[in-house]
Amino acid sequence: MKEGCGQQNGMKLSLLSATPRWSDSSLETPWREDAEQLRPRHTGPAPGIMVWGGIGYHSCTPLVRIAGTLNRQRYISEMLEPVVHPYLQDLATAIFQQDNARPHVVCIVQRFFVNHHIELLPWPARSPDLHR
Repeated sequence: MKEGCGQQNGMKLSLLSATPRWSDSSLETPWREDAEQLRPRHTGPAPGIMVWGGIGYHSCTPLVRIAGTLNRQRYISEMLEPVVHPYLQDLATAIFQQDNARPHVVCIVQRFFVNHHIELLPWPARSPDLHR
């Protein structure tokens, strides 16, 4: 955890950059006196982001930020066409793996894989071994 020091009203304070505290309207910077322990507190709705990325033996894709709900068309237009397909084309041999999330298994997405000759690793339904 990175800390930075500062002065506020003559008191020495430390900035804890790894433990942000969220409020209803904005991110508040948590400060503490040096001797005091600060516990992160959730004070309002915490905004979240979802990212998607691919990993190979010796390379990886860029992370793609997913804003909102991912549906089948966005999965194709934001991940498969611009990221996955070019990435897999640059590899000598590749098998693509994904789970059984609804946007991954719909017919239009499955057709994308067939049309672009992308081999898929089967993901058994409700497989506890693959979720760990």
